Amino acid sequence: MAAENSTSVNSIASTLLTNPTLPINLVAITSSQLPLKLTTINYPSWKAHVDAMLFGYDLIGYIDGSLPCPPPTIDHNGSKSPNLAYTFWMRRDKLLFLAIIGALSDSIIPRVSSKKTSSEVLAKLEGLYANKSTTRIMGLQETLMKLSRGSSSVADYLGSINTITDDLALAGAPLDNIKLVIHALNGLSPEFKEIAAAIRARDTVISFEELHDKLVEYESFLRREEGQSSSPPMTVNNTHSHTKNGKKGNNKNWNNQPRNNEDILLVNVIMPRR
Repeated sequence: MAAENSTSVNSIASTLLTNPTLPINLVAITSSQLPLKLTTINYPSWKAHVDAMLFGYDLIGYIDGSLPCPPPTIDHNGSKSPNLAYTFWMRRDKLLFLAIIGALSDSIIPRVSSKKTSSEVLAKLEGLYANKSTTRIMGLQETLMKLSRGSSSVADYLGSINTITDDLALAGAPLDNIKLVIHALNGLSPEFKEIAAAIRARDTVISFEELHDKLVEYESFLRREEGQSSSPPMTVNNTHSHTKNGKKGNNKNWNNQPRNNEDILLVNVIMPRR
């Protein structure tokens, strides 16, 4: 396999070396495909971008060792001569190296500045930010347990939970769906107690994706209700006149009507998706 890879590299090395625009294009493409800057808290998302770029441009061999660096020289009729395949490999790897460095935040770049290849850079970053230690796992789980919605929107709150669970999965401690749902429900503010109770009363466990949709919908409902309650009632006089005239019969079914759309919304929560 290594011999085949070396032959493949040699076959295109001359083309690369005689056409300097090719590596420049590679830098432009890979840089544009890594718009997310790596920070100390977004490694899983950043790594997903990098992996997609590596596979998409067939560069994964520079990282996983399936396309090893050729020797710098080759033996030709008993004499050493420069290996074009080595030059090609090094130039391409340096361009990949440059693209990765360009996708790091300023505070992280010094931590990998001593590395020589793109593979070394990614290995260092994995060791720094994909730490599988017990301390990191415990810290992430504690953060998740303390996380609450507060004044955040439902989307932002659940997004924070997703980020932490992604980090836990990367650290080797993934959460199953039911634990994820429990954490999300426990951190909700009091105005969500009705829908939280309805979700817990379901016969089947709701998926985290469906929970997201239900909570966002309920949040919108609460905002509409809040807006309506702040508006002055328009039917006070009519109700008053009916009472004066003794027409109580018009109100006898009042208590049988739905209190508001909340009842319908909660029924939809209890009924699982088909």
